[in-house]
Amino acid sequence: MAPPGAGGDAAAGGGGSKSAGSGSSRDLVKYIPENLKLAAGANFAVLSDRSTPFGTQLLGQFQPVLDVLVRAGIKSDQIDQLWSGVNRDTGDVVTCVRTKGEYNASNVTKSLSATGKTEKIGRANLHLLSSEAGFNNAVAYVDGKTLLFGRHDTVVAALKNPKPGSIRLGLDALNEPQAYYWIAGDDGSAQRLNIKGFEGTEWLTSGAPQPRGMAKCLAKVASTGQGGGMGPGGMMGPGMMGPPAGRGGPPGRGGPPGDELYQQPGPPGGRSGPGMGGPGMMGRGMGGMGGGSGKTVEKPVEVSVAWTFSSEAAAEQVQRLLQSAIDAINEAQKALAGGSEGTGPGGMGPGGMGPGGMGPGRGPGMGPGRAGGPPPGAGPPGMGPGGRRGGMRGPRGDFNLIVQPFQGPPPGMGPPSGMMGGQQNDNDPSVTRVSISRENTNVKIQYKVALSDTATVGKLIGQAIGASGAMAIPDGLFEGTLPVLNRSLQEWQKAKPDNLLGMRRMGDRMAVWAGYSWMTELLPYLGRDDVYTRFDFTKSWADPVNDDQADVVIPAFLNPADPRTIWEGYPLSGKALTHFVGMSGVEDGRNVVAAELPRTDPRAGIFGYDRIAKPSDITDGTSQTIMMIGAGEAVGPWVSGGGSTIRGARQPYFDKFTGFGSRGLQKSGVYVLFADGSARAISADIDPEVFKAMCTMHGAEQIDMSKLLSQDR
Repeated sequence: MAPPGAGGDAAAGGGGSKSAGSGSSRDLVKYIPENLKLAAGANFAVLSDRSTPFGTQLLGQFQPVLDVLVRAGIKSDQIDQLWSGVNRDTGDVVTCVRTKGEYNASNVTKSLSATGKTEKIGRANLHLLSSEAGFNNAVAYVDGKTLLFGRHDTVVAALKNPKPGSIRLGLDALNEPQAYYWIAGDDGSAQRLNIKGFEGTEWLTSGAPQPRGMAKCLAKVASTGQGGGMGPGGMMGPGMMGPPAGRGGPPGRGGPPGDELYQQPGPPGGRSGPGMGGPGMMGRGMGGMGGGSGKTVEKPVEVSVAWTFSSEAAAEQVQRLLQSAIDAINEAQKALAGGSEGTGPGGMGPGGMGPGGMGPGRGPGMGPGRAGGPPPGAGPPGMGPGGRRGGMRGPRGDFNLIVQPFQGPPPGMGPPSGMMGGQQNDNDPSVTRVSISRENTNVKIQYKVALSDTATVGKLIGQAIGASGAMAIPDGLFEGTLPVLNRSLQEWQKAKPDNLLGMRRMGDRMAVWAGYSWMTELLPYLGRDDVYTRFDFTKSWADPVNDDQADVVIPAFLNPADPRTIWEGYPLSGKALTHFVGMSGVEDGRNVVAAELPRTDPRAGIFGYDRIAKPSDITDGTSQTIMMIGAGEAVGPWVSGGGSTIRGARQPYFDKFTGFGSRGLQKSGVYVLFADGSARAISADIDPEVFKAMCTMHGAEQIDMSKLLSQDR
């Protein structure tokens, strides 16, 4: 077995010297228990290098785990290898860490509040941690550089030479020793295509052989060096669909059978986008025939996705299904390539009813409406993908993509165009070259992505937060994301003693959703100045100049038990989500929007669009006033103003589609953060009048907290 990240220089992604303490991750992967459903790992010696593509973004995915390690006296730059795994159905949680140098076990034991109870599991010393919050946690020291922590029973299982489960089988199929990040198991993507632009397309049908394991990873792509061979251009290779209309397409690229080319999406809406006016000119420029200096790769990361099956016959069948899915995309794109006009942006109509709509009332929808649709503000505070479709678009569909199989050159024409040193030139960031392969029982796809492609990477790595095993509320090991969110809000309030805004508006003529949310203002207090300072606040977050920033997943805004981290599909593809909203109060009438009420109104909650109430404004008691709450199924981007991040309570409060709620609970309920900073889960069976009273901050209601039904976790 050669797991991702194995090997010295190879683990570093090629080139460079071996980091101190760096070694094979083989001995770490062997600790993954058989029953874990999801795990993610990384070579931190590589991620800590600022030159590593997406390194900062990837480090952020492990923030809940890193917070525990910092508390134990181990900083991220001291970590060599790390993986975390979870099975939320059984409550199993475990993290395995190898440090570059020896850690101080006594300090770790003390910092994690270990009790005096110890166990010996093989050569490892296991210490029980205090069982606050009702969870039995433990930390185990394998050697001077390797430790595990998590739920006691899971740590014990990891130390008892566990059999390979779906995660380790997936990593075996992946077999990418140069990977610096991997995620494996059931993260909801095993049935999906996992190809750029089609990440969410489900291609593995229910009647097809089901994989025994699945994994995906990122690896560095080394720059091409100098050498002989064909230069770019080549000999009359078949042309691709042109970039902007009126220009010839890039030189055609030949290649082996089974590889596919994807022309990347153009801008949505309106008339057909650049490059869709018809086929580009055939690439006929004569390539440089002699040797020449190589070109720096513009796609520095290679994505690999692998599945393993029970037999070679099953793998072969799945390979054919995969090829059929790509052929179908190819045929569909041929039909879409006529250059017909679209019918406008489409997408979510303002405030449409449905799973994403927020019920009757005024306020903007989540996305732009179709041409001729209702004006902004005419619908309810719409959210997310369930809103009413604002009219179907024209032949372009959701993507301005063209799929073409690689073709070799005509007989006698010599090497394919675009060849450099005998290798396919894949430097064009507007084209994705996908390779499909099968070896024995394993099927794999591979392609490269540009450094600017945060959306694709975000979709592929989003589940690392879930793999940590953290929760929205404290569990005696992890702090919980809601307390982290609360702490950053308190720091913001201290830094800005004047009135805090619930959102930064973009002018009277722009919809509320186009403004920046209060969560955006928390970024500097969550250690994400690198994201905050790159926003151009003179333009909406939906402007292309802000795309990369709005795509960054922020762990504190998420319920780790909820797999939804990135918006998939039109109109907000790639935008990072939040699972929590600020409570704005009670909406007791069709046209009442609690976020627009004065904060002095008896129906008002803590969050308004133009003002967030101070603790001194709360007269009902901070311990019984809800400040933040789980958004339910209608989740939206954390960057967006309006209903995506501020929401009022409307009957029925826990509606399946439009009501509050949180995933990962044993029964229907929701995570809430009270104004005093306490976080807990409450049942959807709570008395509606009690819940209504908790949503306002000075309604003068008398709340019997004994009627607050706690949720079993």
